[in-house]
Amino acid sequence: EVSISGSSRCEAGEALFEDDDSGVSIPRAIVSAITSAPIDSRRGLAQHILLVGGGAQLPGFHARCQEEAAAGLEASGFPALAELAWVPSTPFPANQMAWVGASLLAATEAYPAKPMTPAEYNGALPDWLSTDPGAWLSSPASSSAA
Repeated sequence: EVSISGSSRCEAGEALFEDDDSGVSIPRAIVSAITSAPIDSRRGLAQHILLVGGGAQLPGFHARCQEEAAAGLEASGFPALAELAWVPSTPFPANQMAWVGASLLAATEAYPAKPMTPAEYNGALPDWLSTDPGAWLSSPASSSAA
């Protein structure tokens, strides 16, 4: 029988809220995304913080993210946005939310009906993990075609 101490279970979640050499905390990433967005988008972003994935199902995760993001916005000089910071509840479990969102997008007319081949897929999509917002708006394929 495997026994895991309570402190070990607690510490696993703490990694998501601490800045270190391997990356920034989730609340700091939220604050960074909101404050670096165009000014007209900030209010809407602050009011619609959607947390997805298995980690978002940790007890108290949503409340803590909301609280720390609001504190970060206030400390960054955006007290009006701090008051708006809100993590809405959703009818779907957090670990299924990304799949549900992709399914909804795929069902719209905005989504291309033609599937991609592996050759088209490789290097043809924006780099969503990049810290450069410009990389989110253009794919490598569109940059090289220009």
